[in-house]
Amino acid sequence: MADSGVMELQPISLETLSGIRHSASLPPHERFSQPEFLHVAFHGEYRPGAEGKPDALYITAAIAALDTAWCSEAFIVDLTDLKYNWGDEMSWLWSIGYQQTFRAQRPLAVIVGDSCRNALQTLDPDEYKLHAVKSFDDALVSIRRQKPEYDAKVAAFHEAFRNRDS
Repeated sequence: MADSGVMELQPISLETLSGIRHSASLPPHERFSQPEFLHVAFHGEYRPGAEGKPDALYITAAIAALDTAWCSEAFIVDLTDLKYNWGDEMSWLWSIGYQQTFRAQRPLAVIVGDSCRNALQTLDPDEYKLHAVKSFDDALVSIRRQKPEYDAKVAAFHEAFRNRDS
């Protein structure tokens, strides 16, 4: 604390968590409409083991911030330029877009590259099979395949809510 009794705050940003960086993009969409998907690519090297927790935090926080701002229908997470060998927190990736209210996950596709494929497969093989793809085109097919199931769960929730009040 300074002598004046005023607390000295330290500036922070998501970038202070990790050396990983990201780039994000959206497909063309009408102004004020929900984009079909949010594409977020991560670049760099995920630190091994427990040292990688800040990297996992960076990845999930960046996606959460982008989703808050643009609220897309689905997520395409591109890891083709990310080196990842080991670290349990990377399993947080599989819950991106999960909405507790509806007990459903928004469509998610994770594009994996040679520098992360083997390690990601070991985290949760079932989630890997559900969400991992090899290319952007495969990601589009995957999220479009997942969307009807998600929409049905949301519709069922709303129907149950309406019936509750009847």
